Amino acid sequence: MMEPFEAAVDAWAGRYIESERLPSLALAVIRKGNSGVVFRKSYSSPVQPLVDGPDESVYWIASNSKIVTTVAALQLHEAGLWKLDDPVSKFLPEFADVPGVYRSEATGGGAEAGAGDLDPIERPITMRMLLTHTSGLSYSIMPFVAGGGANPAQAGYSEEVDVATTLEEVVRRIALRPLVAQPGTQWNYSMGIDVVGRVIEVLSGQPINAYFEQHIFQPLGMKSTCFKQLAPHDMRARQLDVYAANLPAYMQDRKKFLADDYAGPKMGRSNMAQGGFNGSALLPGGGLLSTVSDWCVFVGALLNGGGGLLNPESVALMASPQLPAQCQSGPVMQLINGTAADNALCTMGLGVAVGGAGSAGSFEWGGITSTVTWIDPPAGIAVVCFSHIVPPVLYPLRTELKAIVNSAYLMASGSLRETETGGRPTNSKL
Repeated sequence: MMEPFEAAVDAWAGRYIESERLPSLALAVIRKGNSGVVFRKSYSSPVQPLVDGPDESVYWIASNSKIVTTVAALQLHEAGLWKLDDPVSKFLPEFADVPGVYRSEATGGGAEAGAGDLDPIERPITMRMLLTHTSGLSYSIMPFVAGGGANPAQAGYSEEVDVATTLEEVVRRIALRPLVAQPGTQWNYSMGIDVVGRVIEVLSGQPINAYFEQHIFQPLGMKSTCFKQLAPHDMRARQLDVYAANLPAYMQDRKKFLADDYAGPKMGRSNMAQGGFNGSALLPGGGLLSTVSDWCVFVGALLNGGGGLLNPESVALMASPQLPAQCQSGPVMQLINGTAADNALCTMGLGVAVGGAGSAGSFEWGGITSTVTWIDPPAGIAVVCFSHIVPPVLYPLRTELKAIVNSAYLMASGSLRETETGGRPTNSKL
């Protein structure tokens, strides 16, 4: 019944693996209801053989961690502990004294602006802004800001924030840094959801790892998901290396590098720190390790209206447009294994992009390691696609796979017979 879909996926994945552009690729499709995982397949290479079953391969899921943090925050939102338009300074007083906003290049500031070239902040940073990346905060991994200008905050984040050793210290240092835009006016990918993680600690009275374990991982039986720094020996032994695309070759001649007949080296092992940056802080915006099986359980819970983690109304809130009214830009989906055309298709929900090439009410995100997640409750499916290569901007895995799923899979599954799998992912294929 699913032979055309599997054949299309095999051909697509095979091109990347056989041409040595990806070290490996693992794919799972989850159906709404009791079916669980209805399609799962792994594509190994000589440099990265994947393992399923009891010794399943472990991935750094990077910014997919933001989805977990958003779910945790919404649990506390359901408990009435915070509201979307609460200022973050209500919970973290250090944000009452953010020093200002780097002036735009149009007013004489920008990348070359000095410490004194700051404008006053026009409005407080809210929880909604943190969860939609419109707070004005930044990231050391982002060389540019909205509109394409150089990021004036990049060096400060790299030198001051990334080396902090606790989440509390990370957030305290973030609050000392100027903003790259007035709060609520621009979408700039940032550590805002790490700040949300600190709010979770303050409101719950628990360290972020303990909160995740008690309220998300244990209830779902996710035994191979945790922060990298806390991974037990058996998980570390199963952890996959991260590979890096040959960026010098790509930058020298993009068209030549991406051509089918390119014969030079395409990737090699990366020295990127997995599960965090230079410091030892537990970062809820990007620090989790997981397996395909564990992640499918989490994704399946959201696909099924919250699965005991959240009320359906909270999942719908998460998947609804949430950009502040004054915001002038939206999520750059090209950064998440996409294309430039994807940017206009999505807006921002809470911690996730919403819209795109799926149904209204669908939502998605991904990680710097080319780990992709999208959840489409109206269509009744979710998809997990994990590779382990940086950066995620070279190969539009998410866009290409969406086209395959939205055509070959959804058409074929019109007569799909769903089977019970007991709620845990399996390696079965239809």
